[in-house]
Amino acid sequence: MRKQISLIVIGVFLLSISWGLLILAKTLLKTNENNNLNYLPEDVSFAVRLDGRELAEKTLFSVFIESKDEEVLEMIQTLLKEKTSTESEFRNLGIDYLSDIVLFRMSIENKLISGILFNVSNTGLYKKGLKDSPTAYACNEDVGVVLVDNDETPLGKERLTLYAERMLRKPTNAISSLEIVNHQSGTFFEIFSNGTLFNDNGIIEQSDIHFGLDDSMLFINGKMKLNPGSSNKLNYLDKTLVPQGFHFSATQLPKPLNDSLKSWIKPFGCNLSEIQALSLNLHGTKIINHSSGFFVVPQMELYIKTTYATNIRELISNPKLQSYFDYEIDSNCIRFQNEKLFYAQLSPTEFYVGINSKPHWEQQTGKSLVLINGNLKPLMKIEGGGLMTSFLEMIPEYRASKSLSEHIDRFELTMRHSEKHYALLQGKMIFGDHYHPMNELIKFLLTGEFVN
Repeated sequence: MRKQISLIVIGVFLLSISWGLLILAKTLLKTNENNNLNYLPEDVSFAVRLDGRELAEKTLFSVFIESKDEEVLEMIQTLLKEKTSTESEFRNLGIDYLSDIVLFRMSIENKLISGILFNVSNTGLYKKGLKDSPTAYACNEDVGVVLVDNDETPLGKERLTLYAERMLRKPTNAISSLEIVNHQSGTFFEIFSNGTLFNDNGIIEQSDIHFGLDDSMLFINGKMKLNPGSSNKLNYLDKTLVPQGFHFSATQLPKPLNDSLKSWIKPFGCNLSEIQALSLNLHGTKIINHSSGFFVVPQMELYIKTTYATNIRELISNPKLQSYFDYEIDSNCIRFQNEKLFYAQLSPTEFYVGINSKPHWEQQTGKSLVLINGNLKPLMKIEGGGLMTSFLEMIPEYRASKSLSEHIDRFELTMRHSEKHYALLQGKMIFGDHYHPMNELIKFLLTGEFVN
């Protein structure tokens, strides 16, 4: 009987602690007012909303309650110790981080200026913390703004401060026209952009992209508004490689990418027509040691369709290119010592280069513009190289990226033309069993020393 009473008392005690933790978490992560949203300028060209409360809830639940990941806890503890080792490195700026933070970009006097809108919990601390900052800032009762000057042609702190103060005098309705305020449960990061983050060919007029967390995966949803008349200019994927390894297929490639490829091969005296469509299967990378250094040979299958006729045999037969990469050409392959990359002319505007002499093809019938799927491990998989591979392992960014890729089971992303004037973006990053997305992101940021 006494034992049963003891068990009941212990049960009630543990239940009370559990309720206490839930009440504490609810109090800490209560929904705070986001008055800063009311002061977003009307003419922003770019805006990002970070939901601090949603992000904190997901992090608290994932790290401290669901997974109890000791490695992440130790890394966070180490970071906090380093940040609080000197008083000057860690200051309370009076900012309410458990509410929305809005980053934006706008034009002031024909100069691109970046800014951040905060919800302020302590006006005195906010002004004191930014007093000696080189950036311009302003604050009303509960909203603060920071403006970062243009690097090339600065306006100066004093003039920019006047704009910051003017910005907080009167609320606007700009946020109501943007689709970046909690349109899906779990969303903690949302982006609005005039134009698009993916190309500057003038096809996309406006982009709204949402990132969030759902169970064991990160998701991305986006809606792209097309410029009037651009629907007739869209090229859809009609043929791709059968997906293997890490797969990427796309049309409407970013102009900077096409320009970079042209400028890269121009010194060799090669001309490459603009790429109209591309399909890639990446299986990894091999590093071949050579007396003059080393060569990187991607283990890939690559299909390219160009706007105008391109002869792959003539392209790879360029003497300067052949001498620089030290390869030999056979009737159907390129030889880098013992490594082979097969090539084939599929049509006057289409060619193939890859590790398989007979690639497998897949016909696309939808209105797809971008298709990405498969495993991320091939992006970080490097064979051979000896000292070079060891050197890469010493780089924090590479080490963090490799670890993250090994814990992701699958990555999928599609962009399709859905309605007359819109394209939809959908994607998900699915993590393996026992790997929690938020934990892995924290490890990635800390291991890669992206947070310091």
